[in-house]
Amino acid sequence: MKDLLKFSLFGSFATAVAASSGDAVSGATYFPIASSRSLVPPAQRLHARSSAPKCSNAPSTLSLSDPPYDNYFYSDCNVAAQAVVTSPLPQSNLSLIGPRLIVAWPAGDSGVCAYFAPQNGVNGTLSIEMINSTAGQPLGPVYTAGSNSSAPPTVGVQGVLRFNASATLTVPILGSIRTIRDFVEGPSLLRSEIQDAIKFVAHNDGSASLQRTWLDNVTSTTLTFAPSNGTNNKVTVSNRTLVLPAGDYLFSASMNYPQLTALKPASVLNSASRNLTNTMSGQTAALSFLSYSEKLLAGAWRFLTYFGRDSMLSALLLEPVLSSGNGSAMEAVIGAVLERVNRTDGSVCHEETIG
Repeated sequence: MKDLLKFSLFGSFATAVAASSGDAVSGATYFPIASSRSLVPPAQRLHARSSAPKCSNAPSTLSLSDPPYDNYFYSDCNVAAQAVVTSPLPQSNLSLIGPRLIVAWPAGDSGVCAYFAPQNGVNGTLSIEMINSTAGQPLGPVYTAGSNSSAPPTVGVQGVLRFNASATLTVPILGSIRTIRDFVEGPSLLRSEIQDAIKFVAHNDGSASLQRTWLDNVTSTTLTFAPSNGTNNKVTVSNRTLVLPAGDYLFSASMNYPQLTALKPASVLNSASRNLTNTMSGQTAALSFLSYSEKLLAGAWRFLTYFGRDSMLSALLLEPVLSSGNGSAMEAVIGAVLERVNRTDGSVCHEETIG
């Protein structure tokens, strides 16, 4: 059973997590693994934790490093997110790999992407890294209650990025994962209706925010950078770009879209296999990150949504260890497929387009 889980995870899931941090993965079958429009002041947004509902379980975290990509996962009862920090190596092809931050949410299959360039213009001289801080180890949660009882809260993650040199945020994308993927992996496509809706705001405390309201005119996504460690640095806005002097910056990525209901590692597995959460803790934590009662998702970060064929095939491989019955992982797979079946010809939805 243990060997089967390892085969299934690495054959159809772990590839998505460990390798999809890069941009050259193809041909694999992947498997798991609100309405305020005003910019919230950074001091409230970056440390808005006190109003968050208390989670009964400790947050699930996972770090996977495959330089030049570093992946960080954070999940608690309020939010689930993945962050990917890209920092070129000396031997990296700089025409393909540049300093970049991506934060992706399974909820809404949406995220933020920020490309950075050295302010001095010398390509290859800028490096970025995420460091542990009081804001998170290295990621921590962000939570702001909704504007009323029926409005979803604003949730996200925060952390500290270290820049070795002054940088310019040259290309921001606040949109669906497909929108980000079209730029990262395609012919650098940027959609004007998405890009032109981004608002750039500099704040008096030296921070700056980017915010975009979704096409539903209700949901909004925000990315904020603020100087860390009491430095005198200041993030400035110039011609729809951000300029960040060398140093540490507290970033916050958040949105007010309803979150999915996560399945904990023990809930994903059947009773006979739950010991795997101890013997294969990394793999089961990774499987749990992409397992929700509403659906099981295809690989992070590039396919954080429902893929019918992938879910069904992987569920068959993992059937000996997956939980079944009410509220189980198998129910999530079957229920998601049935909800999206073409009622005319019975064909199964391949990929849903959301976000």
